[in-house]
This record gives sequence, structure tokens and C-alpha cells, in this order.
Amino acid sequence: MENKKISLGLKQLEDNPYEEIREKMLKGQTIAGKVKTITDFGAFVDLGNEIEGLVHISQLSDERVEDISEFVKVDDEVTVKVLEVNADDKKIRLTMKSTDIETNMGEIKTELSGGNDSGNLSMAEAFGDQLRKLNFKDSDE
Repeated sequence: MENKKISLGLKQLEDNPYEEIREKMLKGQTIAGKVKTITDFGAFVDLGNEIEGLVHISQLSDERVEDISEFVKVDDEVTVKVLEVNADDKKIRLTMKSTDIETNMGEIKTELSGGNDSGNLSMAEAFGDQLRKLNFKDSDE
């Protein structure tokens, strides 16, 4: 008689969190998370519910990144944008590039409007002081 073994673990009884994200996490969606691990190739971000995604080193910033720890540290709260969800392979690709731009544009807009959230500025209001500092000469001279 052959030895036959049956193996059962609690993980097999629990729902697979990656099956849920197939419907809930969409490409282009912005999500808050916490940096869990930093590697040579990127940072893993905890998105909740035992789900982690990778921000590849090339997706950390528009600037060239040589030392990841200059941009993020373990336990940093970050905002990321979903690039791709592959529930079958349990992989989520994330970026911080566009979220940085959106955050910075929001801050610039608020700063230029003097705290007024309407954001309705003319070019002269937004850049007037900088333009006045430049010494323009007429091309007719």
C-alpha cells in the first residue's frame, strides 16, 4: 500500500486578495500606501489587505534615481498610481511619477493663487514678477 498524504493549510481556505483587486484596483487609479521594503530595483508599497505593489526605480521620479533611499524610506506614506494589475501573477506595477507632478501642480496652483482654490489666474498674474525681472529689448532697436 502506498503512502498517500493530504495537505491542507489555512491559506487555501481564505479568499485570495488578488482576486478582489482584479475588480477594485484599476489602471490609472491613485492609491495611498506605505513603503514596506526597499530593494536595489525599487520599493514595495503596502496597499492594504495583504497586497503589495512595486514602484520600479525608474518610476520613483522624473529625475534619475541612483539611491532609492533619497526618494523614499521604509514606513513612508506615499501616493502611487496603478500602472498595471496582474492578479494571476500577483503583481501590481505602480508609479510615483505622475502623482508627484499632480501634487506639485496643485501646490503651485494654490501658491500662485495666494491660497485661493479657484485657480483662475491669468499668465500675467502667475508669472508677472518673473517677467518683470527679465530685461527685454525691442527687436526694432
